[in-house]
Amino acid sequence: MKRFLFIILVAALGIGAFVWAESESPAKSKERLQYENLLEQWKPMVAQLAQLRYKYFDVKRKPGEDEIVVVEQTPERQKLKEEFDKKFKDAETTYKQLVATAVVAYAKDPENNRDIERFLFYTLQYFMERDMYEDALKMCNILLDSNVNNPYVIRSAAFAALFTQQYDVSKSFLEKIQKLGILDQFRLGESDFKYLPVFEMLWEQEKTYREQEERKDLPSVVLYTTKGEIEILLYEDQSPNTVANFIWLIEKGFYKNIDFDAVISQAMAHVAGTEQFKRVDNLTLQPLVRGNGTPGYVIPDEFKPFDFQKKMFPEDARFFWRGTVVMDLMRDQPNTGGCKFFILFKPDINCVNKYTAFGRVVRGMDVVCRLQRRNPSTVISLSQLATPDKILDAKVKNKRNHEYKPKIVPLEKTIPPYPNMPVLPEEEKKDPNVFDIMDYNRTHLP
Repeated sequence: MKRFLFIILVAALGIGAFVWAESESPAKSKERLQYENLLEQWKPMVAQLAQLRYKYFDVKRKPGEDEIVVVEQTPERQKLKEEFDKKFKDAETTYKQLVATAVVAYAKDPENNRDIERFLFYTLQYFMERDMYEDALKMCNILLDSNVNNPYVIRSAAFAALFTQQYDVSKSFLEKIQKLGILDQFRLGESDFKYLPVFEMLWEQEKTYREQEERKDLPSVVLYTTKGEIEILLYEDQSPNTVANFIWLIEKGFYKNIDFDAVISQAMAHVAGTEQFKRVDNLTLQPLVRGNGTPGYVIPDEFKPFDFQKKMFPEDARFFWRGTVVMDLMRDQPNTGGCKFFILFKPDINCVNKYTAFGRVVRGMDVVCRLQRRNPSTVISLSQLATPDKILDAKVKNKRNHEYKPKIVPLEKTIPPYPNMPVLPEEEKKDPNVFDIMDYNRTHLP
């Protein structure tokens, strides 16, 4: 079941003061009244979603257990899921309207709308935690323009500007932090800010590339996900074989119903490969070597090395900015890309000299930010993993007039034709302890 309820519950903390106490303003503005009206619509929606989610899981706990036991799908639960999905969309729409109205009401009269200020503050926290840096920066400016000099707001503005390549803006907030005498408490020297000079240099190069891209007929694809559409422009000029592989897989239907298996804040949204897992007991998973997260072959890396000593990036090379699409590797070994990839939430210098950047999101970065957060590496229990969002389908929107067929290196013990996933021998298919985690999620989780 979707866990977007986090935003609802967290934001509710920010409006608590209003729920139990009326504003002291003698005459409420039109915007204030609209805010209150939307708030009254939104509160029962939250309660209904919580009830539906509880009914769906039919919570059963053993003494001392503090986790929800995964239950099998039934027709009754399917109806509950459909009802939840519908009400969830209504609640999400209402919440967006609530935030927009709160912004207007607070900007007009900050002094008499301190409860709305708290609501906006907690909304800012949500934006930062969900890597929605463009929205976070707008919220910071609204609060700071209304003389809310909270250190968290200033820090958030500095990082949001840094991650969205607005370096002059980011520096101005750093100066505010320094003037307030709170620079040390943020440990900025250990954060991404230590790469600010490198980011600035590389961004000038990147801007030139993006201006040139407007005059080129570069290929592009669209991912149709459970949260919306994500359009990706592909860097065929810099990574032609990686792009050819990506288009080849899409046209073969490889990315239909594939999970965003790991979505980690301030890091990435990762698309799963073909890994399989062994069930040690009812709740514990153990990865198997079989599958390796590849389509049955690997492709060579395509990047030009960055000279860290001279701080020089090769001409015609692409850096790893927010929204960059990166080919993942098999166990971090060179030249083992295949089908797994990830989309970065923020610039990442740690990807340099290791991964291939082969595209960037040009539409739908807000969709990427809304993907279900989950980190399989931190849990051993299925019940601790939220249901992943998926790529339902992928289509090539534009490509150049030539064949897209990658140069590949076949793996041992795989069965052509590529790019089909390896077929398991009959004796292994009958093993009840072996299953595909993607198939398990499709059939057992909402």
